[in-house]
Amino acid sequence: MVKSINPHTQIPRSLKASKIQQIKQQQPQAQQQELVNQMAKNNEQKQTKVNESEETSQEKIRDEGDESKGQQKKRDSKEDQEGTEDRKKSRRGKYIDIKV
Repeated sequence: MVKSINPHTQIPRSLKASKIQQIKQQQPQAQQQELVNQMAKNNEQKQTKVNESEETSQEKIRDEGDESKGQQKKRDSKEDQEGTEDRKKSRRGKYIDIKV
């Protein structure tokens, strides 16, 4: 006679069945690991893009600062030139040479 199968009955498995079960258990883990690696790679690429954009923006700010300093120097030098010209013009009228 055949014994009835209840949930506590252990059924011997073949090697193929156990390998199939292992593969089914490992497959989601492998997919999960692949997704984790892909997300890490994407995050790394985003971070490098952000770093590059920050560097370029900082360089632009520095360049603008250098340009403004250069313009300020030009303004200062123009003001100095104008000041020296004004001084020269003011000296001209002070002394009168009279020849008899």
